[in-house]
Amino acid sequence: MAKILIIDDDVKYAEMFKKRLRGYFSAEVEIMSEIDIEYLDSILIDLIFLDIEMGTVNGIDLAKELNKRKDSPKIIFLLITHI
Repeated sequence: MAKILIIDDDVKYAEMFKKRLRGYFSAEVEIMSEIDIEYLDSILIDLIFLDIEMGTVNGIDLAKELNKRKDSPKIIFLLITHI
C-alpha cells in the first residue's frame, strides 16, 4: 500500500487536509507536525505534502535533504496563508 505523509506544523489544517485526501487516494496517510529525520529515514514514503513555512524549519531545506535519498519521495509543497 502506498504511504502519504503530510508534514505541517498546523495540526488542525493537516487533519482537514488528510480527510480530503482520503477521497482521492487509497493510501495510508500520516501526519507529522514536527520533523523527525530518523523516522523519515526508517520508512518508505511515496508522496509528501510539505508545508514550506514551519516556524524554524524551512520546508525547502527539508525537501533538499529528502531528495538526497536513493528512494526519494515525490514532494508537493503547501503554503497556507491565514487571512
